[in-house]
Amino acid sequence: AATLFLVQQAGFSQQVDGLIANSRNGQTFLTWNELANPNTKYRIYRSPVPINTVNRLQASDFLGEVDNVSSWNERRSIAEGVPHNWVIQSGDPELDEFTGLFVAAIEVAGDAWFAVTTLQGGVEDRTLVLGENATVTPTQEIPAPTQAILQASISDTEIWAHWTSDRDTLHTPHQSLWSSRGHNFRISRGSD
Repeated sequence: AATLFLVQQAGFSQQVDGLIANSRNGQTFLTWNELANPNTKYRIYRSPVPINTVNRLQASDFLGEVDNVSSWNERRSIAEGVPHNWVIQSGDPELDEFTGLFVAAIEVAGDAWFAVTTLQGGVEDRTLVLGENATVTPTQEIPAPTQAILQASISDTEIWAHWTSDRDTLHTPHQSLWSSRGHNFRISRGSD
């Protein structure tokens, strides 16, 4: 008879911590502290009830997946030749490079709880740590038109960003094949 041994890789059973959900202008901005492993992906879930068991996680709405550089504003970094991360509230500083980011479109009004799990080597770790990778208090979500967020103001030019989603909302049809996609645009003021 064959014997099967399951070996857990060192450091695999880790989850993110510091999950924060902020809802405004028709979107919920989720941030968390990423793991040190650069090969980690993050899966995001939403539920109208607390996500405090694996069964509730299974029943939750899977919103999407992001990689380990979700806070990096790639196109702006390439265009300007220096690294930039996203700003998610006008007037705030850029997110740091170790902050995970997911921007969820709000489809219906109500309370929402969120969870972020890790995916390494194609295997999802669905361990829930309440208050760390699963929210313990609800976030009130209200559908509304989305608003652009100021990234920077340089001389006579403003750089703004907005996020698109693969989901229809009351105010906006889906604008992307993928969830949580950030886009930059510039406004340059001409001379009179």
